[in-house]
Amino acid sequence: MRRGRGQELESWTEVLEQAQAEVDAARERVERARVGREELVSVLAEESSVDTHGSVASVGEGAAAGGSGGSGAVCGGRPPVWRSDMGEEVLSGLYREVFAAVVVASGR
Repeated sequence: MRRGRGQELESWTEVLEQAQAEVDAARERVERARVGREELVSVLAEESSVDTHGSVASVGEGAAAGGSGGSGAVCGGRPPVWRSDMGEEVLSGLYREVFAAVVVASGR
């Protein structure tokens, strides 16, 4: 049996509405990522400014204050060079927060 044109139109309208909902959700994720990126750039610029003025704690002081737990990551320090056997536990402070935000924004 052949569906009527009205039913076919209704079916396509439903598909279109679902696609629009997916587009809207994707736009929202992109906007959240954009805002997060702007915040990250701002914080990193401030951190860079602090680094160049020499008012950042030494590596030993940062590890003691941040409790790095021997992972080699320093609280507020730059993250280590990535290797395939590394997980998020090597990140510290802001870097771990940014990683978590990216995971949430990506919907994983």
